Amino acid sequence: MSNRTELFKKYMQVIAETQGIDDARNELNNTKAREDREKVKEKFSVKDTFVKESKQLMKHIMEFQIVIRQLTPRYESATDMTDQEKDDFDTESKLQLQQYFEKYKQLESYERQRQEMMKEKLEKWSATVPFFSRSIDDVSSFHKVNNQFRMGILQSLNMWLMKISDRLSTIQQTRLSRQRHIEAIDFNAQLHLPEEISVSQSPMITTTVEEIKQYEETMSKLSSEQLQILATEHEELLNLKNEELQKAEALRRTAVDIASLQSELATHLQVQTQNINTLLDNQTDVEMEMEKGNRQLKQANRKGDRLANMVMWFAIICGLLLLFFDYIN
Repeated sequence: MSNRTELFKKYMQVIAETQGIDDARNELNNTKAREDREKVKEKFSVKDTFVKESKQLMKHIMEFQIVIRQLTPRYESATDMTDQEKDDFDTESKLQLQQYFEKYKQLESYERQRQEMMKEKLEKWSATVPFFSRSIDDVSSFHKVNNQFRMGILQSLNMWLMKISDRLSTIQQTRLSRQRHIEAIDFNAQLHLPEEISVSQSPMITTTVEEIKQYEETMSKLSSEQLQILATEHEELLNLKNEELQKAEALRRTAVDIASLQSELATHLQVQTQNINTLLDNQTDVEMEMEKGNRQLKQANRKGDRLANMVMWFAIICGLLLLFFDYIN
């Protein structure tokens, strides 16, 4: 039997070269497809400063919260800060918080407009290029996750802003209730003595014996009618003071109730805001799922139409062939 080793080596070399060509062709196709996907992702990637601006806003909010925490003991003290300084602090804190809320609203409005624009862009692209369904699904999934991430950032900012607003409202309500209580006490202190009785000012009393002696001398100078008038006026003053103290206590309780109601209202508003944001996120998810289902239905309809056309043309061709063969025969 002749030696076929050289012929076998040539066959193996040809097979290896053919496989190398096929591998290189496959690698080239894979590289081209990967470059196309990268171009699509690069086209639809988000290149804005939303995250950067959100980080800066969060940094300012945290610094503002630290300032409030440090100034709260001085603000609540009666001697560390004057009323003018407290008023200035209230005004500046409100203005600063308003600026933070305006910045948050700008970011929220921008993000919602961006999501709407990106949704319309994806719809147009999917309608223009219907054959790259996998790339469309990848880009849609990327933007869905990115939208959820950015909405989470907005929810965090809103939560911190509401927390700082609640803190400022609490310390301001505490100060207001304290001022009302003090004003009520000052009003009660403005009591007048009856004009019918005039008692000369006595020197400072140092001991209890001198106090008793001074009291007896004063009472001895008064007649029974004056004593009766003094007792009546004294009882009326006590009753008036008790009534005013009861009114002041009622006002204090009312102010505390109002402050607690305001805190509860702020808490409920925060919860409602979070629920509304959650509903909006769920609505966005439902809309994206509906759009995805509509795209799949459109693709299925197009495939069904193509298949129906193919069957129709196949039947027509078969009929023509049968007619041709029948004509020949």
